[in-house]
Amino acid sequence: MPSGYGTDRGVRGVTYNDRVIKTRGAAWLEPTGGIVLFDDFLGDTLNTNTWVATETATGVAWAVSSTAGDPVAAHGGWVSAQTDNVDAAAEELACMAATTVGNFRPDRAGNGLLVFEARVSIPTALTARFFNVGLTDDETEGAALAMSITTATWTTTATDAALWVFDSTATDNDNWLGQTVDTNSDGTHIASTVATAADTAQVLRIELDSAGGAYFYEGGVLMGVETAVGVTETVPLIPYVAAGSTTTTAVDFECDYVYTACAR
Repeated sequence: MPSGYGTDRGVRGVTYNDRVIKTRGAAWLEPTGGIVLFDDFLGDTLNTNTWVATETATGVAWAVSSTAGDPVAAHGGWVSAQTDNVDAAAEELACMAATTVGNFRPDRAGNGLLVFEARVSIPTALTARFFNVGLTDDETEGAALAMSITTATWTTTATDAALWVFDSTATDNDNWLGQTVDTNSDGTHIASTVATAADTAQVLRIELDSAGGAYFYEGGVLMGVETAVGVTETVPLIPYVAAGSTTTTAVDFECDYVYTACAR
């Protein structure tokens, strides 16, 4: 029997905890109604047919790592990157189409959702660094990444994006902030209630409805909703994970998996 179900805008689905799902005879799982990206980074190298790793300044580019991971290094497959030890260095990782536009449009979700989820870890320290995790409209945003925040002022390089942002220069600098930008208009950010800790993996999730409204989750718990200013639902978006430096301190970032899905 299923262990339970979650609800969000209606029945969200059935969740099986630590159970094997088996099919027999002429039965199978057929996910052809949706487009799905799931990368657990289990190969020897980063799949460059799927991912584009971009550097601003010369650090250590995103790559499969045998030493990254929390709580056990390498278990489950991890990628990591390290910025150069200069101000305004960045390491960006994005999944893009051959035409350099995104593969995921919120308006295709219909009565469902465009979903992004990643499990990430910040090694060593939380100071002098900032990170983006989510969906944006360009695979290469540069040293400012797609978004950043200084005290209470947002800088949104992206025209359209929905991202979890951690920034040590923010007034609220001890947790992740969910933020949207819709045709260069910033939303009202959602502050996570979960305190961030170094060397502690966190699951960050963003759900976008077909009107561009954004729902931000951390650790499976809804942290808040931004529907007044979400994203432009017709703009194709790209899964995106990035790290940036704010001083001459090199910045590390680690990612366990990236999952993105939407109705076809």
